[in-house]
Amino acid sequence: MNGQSDTGLQRNPLLSRRSFSRAGLEALTIVIGVLAALAVSEWQESRHIQERIQSALWNVRTELENNLEILEIVHSNNVTLVEQLAEDANAVEQNSQFLPALQITESAWQTLGTTGLTGYVDFDLIVTLSETYSLVDVYRRSGYSLVDANLSVLATATATGRSMKEIDDADLFAKNFASHFQLIVNVESALIAAHQGALAALDARAKE
Repeated sequence: MNGQSDTGLQRNPLLSRRSFSRAGLEALTIVIGVLAALAVSEWQESRHIQERIQSALWNVRTELENNLEILEIVHSNNVTLVEQLAEDANAVEQNSQFLPALQITESAWQTLGTTGLTGYVDFDLIVTLSETYSLVDVYRRSGYSLVDANLSVLATATATGRSMKEIDDADLFAKNFASHFQLIVNVESALIAAHQGALAALDARAKE
């Protein structure tokens, strides 16, 4: 009896060690499984973010391309008009108009900012885009101020009893705001260069 009891006592520690080993192995397996699941989830989230970034930057690129196309057309017309005004304001054709490119947009850039994705984009690229769109804002403000000024001139002239033909013949707007025209033309030149630089930066990122 005593021998059997001693053997039983000797076997219990061995069984305990095996139980602990099995439990430790199971715990390790669970930990590895959890870590693997977290890694997969993190990879999927990172991939989702990258896809969203690519889509957002593609929209910004499309917006910049559209803006640039409009700016180049408008700028060509405005430069010609400013040069004609500088030579002889009276020689400018009455149907000639100075037209700021107020239809250029910044919605894609604003969307990128509101999504919180800018923190995942290269800092230098964000700076380039930010500077470009800041100039867009300055340009649009200048353009709208010019439109308001035009309306003010027309309203004042009309209030004083002058006919529209007299206003056109006097070319009040062109003569009074030629310097403003030149300022906007200068901003257009800078804005075109900024758009070209931003597009080049986006192309460089796409090739990385």
